[in-house]
Amino acid sequence: MKWLAVLDTLGIHEYVFSTNLLTQMRGASALLNQCTVNAWSRAVKQPYGGMRIFCGGGNAQAIFPTAEAAQAYCRYAKEVLRRRTGSAIAARWVEEACDGEAFPGGLGGILDRAMANLDREKHSGQGPAWMDWNAYARFCDVCGVESAVSLLPEDTWVCGGCRAKDRRKGYWFRSFRKWISSKSFAGRWRDFAEPEHLNQIGELSHPSGYLAFVYLDVNQMGRWIRSADCLDAYSKMSLAVSAGIRDAVMEGLARCLVPQSPAGGARPIAPFEIFLMGGDEAVLAVPAHVAADFAEVLFEVFDLAMAGSGSPRPLTLSVGVVFAHARFPVRLAVDRCCELLKSCKARAHALPEPQHVIDYMSATAAIEGPVRQARETQFVSTDGRALFSRPFTRAEFRSLRELSSILRDLPRNKIHEIYDLAFGNQYQAVMDYCYWLTRLDADLRDRLAGQFARWGLLASPFDSHGKTPVLDAIELAAFGG
Repeated sequence: MKWLAVLDTLGIHEYVFSTNLLTQMRGASALLNQCTVNAWSRAVKQPYGGMRIFCGGGNAQAIFPTAEAAQAYCRYAKEVLRRRTGSAIAARWVEEACDGEAFPGGLGGILDRAMANLDREKHSGQGPAWMDWNAYARFCDVCGVESAVSLLPEDTWVCGGCRAKDRRKGYWFRSFRKWISSKSFAGRWRDFAEPEHLNQIGELSHPSGYLAFVYLDVNQMGRWIRSADCLDAYSKMSLAVSAGIRDAVMEGLARCLVPQSPAGGARPIAPFEIFLMGGDEAVLAVPAHVAADFAEVLFEVFDLAMAGSGSPRPLTLSVGVVFAHARFPVRLAVDRCCELLKSCKARAHALPEPQHVIDYMSATAAIEGPVRQARETQFVSTDGRALFSRPFTRAEFRSLRELSSILRDLPRNKIHEIYDLAFGNQYQAVMDYCYWLTRLDADLRDRLAGQFARWGLLASPFDSHGKTPVLDAIELAAFGG
């Protein structure tokens, strides 16, 4: 081994979610996959004489015999990405191996050095992109930034980049078709079409019109994968995680969803949309009421996949879920998911044992501030206590779902009462809660008391920190629990 080349695509979310048009998002995702997986992988060996380590999720790592070959490969990879996508760019770095150094080299080894330099390169900023402006040209009807060069069938003028992204069929939809054809679920997925827009998925949701935007990512992936002691182990671990994410998402969709016909539609549609998937993460949208079940299947299938991978230590997932209307800007929903992922990863890092972590929220306004700021404003009692308990471990989430299912059986006015009383002064709220319990049917009261006891809550809806799972459970219950 002489030279290690690493590449990372910049601004993937900005490129894919620059518009709410589903055809554009599908095309952007497909183009990125074709470039950063297919084209980059093929070029490593021929013509540059290298050896591929990993290509996926917008990243590439490969070993080359000379610095010239490594640099030439990086230039080719960046150019093919820019040319095919129209605007996407990648950061690159080439690192020389020390005498006798093996890949990945452990702490301070060649991979660590390359990734540190790549990270510095990514944050150093890019020069302004050159554009061929024409003062008399029409702007693109989709992005509104560059000059339009083509007319689409819908009488839409688009630039070269948006024209390249315009696709009717999604890459991940075709991948799901291929995956499910050999599975036991194939019977109920015999005939289905791809949704034409997100509103079609929202029509099949409960409550109607709402989607769950789901973003999943592996916890401490970098630290885990650098524990590999040789190149083969590193490559196998990378591929195992990528395959585990794919299988978890595909099986979750297959088990939790059934093709349904939208209003006025003749052919059943697949009620989901995968925006991005690769490496150790995935972004997708499903009907709001299946999000909790889908998360449970994700955890289950990923655990099974990793158990058979020979992993030296358990790997866990962080999952961020944003419930929003189908017309909500996808880019903003994904940004909210990213914020939830950060809270999940912080909780996962603080846990004594590796565990899956999930966080969720409902988004109603595009102009809301950061998630934590919004929660500290919305979920605060009159005496200044933060009431929300999120994010949750997998075990806590299961208990919360049980509480949520009990609350769904309550009359609406009773739910409003317990929701309101939780915001009051702690001592007054405890008294109101005890009185509220006495007005419930004996069966419901016993079920609630038993469920609260599992949270360590006996005569109070609050824990020792003054927080309560009630508000979290009520919000989850509104979207199917």
